[in-house]
Amino acid sequence: MARPMGQRIIKICPVCGKTWTTMPSDKRTFCSRICAQHSPERTAKVRETWKLKSEKARGTPPLCACGCGTPVSWYKGRWRKYVKGHWLKANPQAIKPPPPSPSTRHKISVATRVRNLVDNPMKKPDIRAKVSRALKGRRAWHTGLTKDDHPSLLRSASWNKGKSCPQLSHPSWNKGLTKNDHPSIKRQADKIRGRQRVFTSEHCKKLSEAAARRCEEGHIQVAAKQYKIQGPYGIEHLSSSYEYQRARALTEAKYRWTKRHGLHIHYFYEGRWHIYLPDFLVDNAILEEVKANWQLQLPKTRAKLSALVQLCEYAGLTPSLYTEDGIVSLAGLELPHIETYICPSVFRRIETIRQHGVGQRLPGTRPYQA
Repeated sequence: MARPMGQRIIKICPVCGKTWTTMPSDKRTFCSRICAQHSPERTAKVRETWKLKSEKARGTPPLCACGCGTPVSWYKGRWRKYVKGHWLKANPQAIKPPPPSPSTRHKISVATRVRNLVDNPMKKPDIRAKVSRALKGRRAWHTGLTKDDHPSLLRSASWNKGKSCPQLSHPSWNKGLTKNDHPSIKRQADKIRGRQRVFTSEHCKKLSEAAARRCEEGHIQVAAKQYKIQGPYGIEHLSSSYEYQRARALTEAKYRWTKRHGLHIHYFYEGRWHIYLPDFLVDNAILEEVKANWQLQLPKTRAKLSALVQLCEYAGLTPSLYTEDGIVSLAGLELPHIETYICPSVFRRIETIRQHGVGQRLPGTRPYQA
């Protein structure tokens, strides 16, 4: 255990004004014997004399050894050899070490040979003799054969020379064909030129139905692709190509729409609660959901639309459904009755929309339609 430090005080010399820290029991009044014996003028003169004697004893400071011509400083009883930081200028080889000497290279080569002898078992005489005894009397299958006698040797010789083997090569299926003769070559050409394959609406529908069926069976999980577009309130992130097309149409019609409206609702489906957030809030008056035609037959889609209708009834908004065919009436769909729940944050958001009223369309817009 360390001994606790006693109380210390600061004293000031009445002659030279120097301060020092000492114990309260210290009876000294002056900092040194010179101040105790002489007046302040005499003390300053004595100290100046000591400084001149010290500089005279040291002599003229030498110049830096790097050749810059700067005088060096006094350090721990002697003059420095270099100005601080100039040592690397005089010793550039310190940055890049010199090559090893012949004796060092010999030691490195010996160590490498020993390491190879240890790592490679065939370098050991006993193992090499054992392998030789096991292979003694055996004849290689290609002994006495040339490249003209066996196709494998012909292929190896052709590869070693960097040439193809015309005797063994097979004619390619696309030899002489162009992109106008075969669809596979046309797809590859379009891919190289940066074009995308154009699918018909029937083909897209079949692919979507097959993907939905496989997702329901649990074979695949499709991640939503992110689309970005400049909306009236900033950059909007969309999750499908259908939403992207609808967002472009609303933007061209100069509607005020957003996906960041915060109006979500909880609905109970298949034994557990889900969260549903409609796609677009248009002019603070319409909540719109974007779906494909084939998705309208899914039970979960109908449950979402039922939750949309209940949310709009409470918020005083108009529900809307948009598909490839345009605006679809929700009255013609048989929607199930499901249990829903609205969070308090959604209540506050709805009150904000009610206070600000319905947003006004920009000048030169047409009525809300598909």
